[in-house]
Amino acid sequence: MTERSAPSPSAKAGQKSEVRRRDGAGHLDPAYAARLREQSGKSEDSDRAFVDASSSEDDLSEQLGQEFIANATSGEDQTNERFQARLVEEDGGPFVETDGATEFADDVDASNPVDATREPIPKA
Repeated sequence: MTERSAPSPSAKAGQKSEVRRRDGAGHLDPAYAARLREQSGKSEDSDRAFVDASSSEDDLSEQLGQEFIANATSGEDQTNERFQARLVEEDGGPFVETDGATEFADDVDASNPVDATREPIPKA
């Protein structure tokens, strides 16, 4: 190892003073951390998800929270079973049953004018 000599006073005068941000263990200097918090302002996101209420506005955090509770209370990993569960969307979703009179037009409208010629084979 080579020893480094201390910088000369003239070299120190041209340099800025060193900003101390962390201690030897890697922790942030409390004064520096306070300045950072002051500059960053107040965060709009709440870091207290599920603490103030039993639900969250964030869908991902809601799902992860439900998975955690299911895993913690059952003692098993429920994630795979949740992915394999059938959803309403897989069956085509809810259907609205209507009769033919509602679905098919039997009168004249803008898309079905009276003077239109009937095509022998539909082209559209």
